[in-house]
Amino acid sequence: MDWLDESNFKEFVKLFIYLVFYFMVKYLCMLLRWLGSERDVQLMSDKFLIQSKYLLIRSSEHILEFL
Repeated sequence: MDWLDESNFKEFVKLFIYLVFYFMVKYLCMLLRWLGSERDVQLMSDKFLIQSKYLLIRSSEHILEFL
């Protein structure tokens, strides 16, 4: 398969790592919200979630360029 050469495989691995990171951050944010109802904790978890979504979108755009 021509589309699955070494460089594309590295990009797929990178996307997989970002996906794992995204879900870890998402569940960490859920845990932070469950543990504390303070406004600072909720704002911090929202910030982490937004940053991880941004990383996921950017990495998926790079993968789609190769396909």
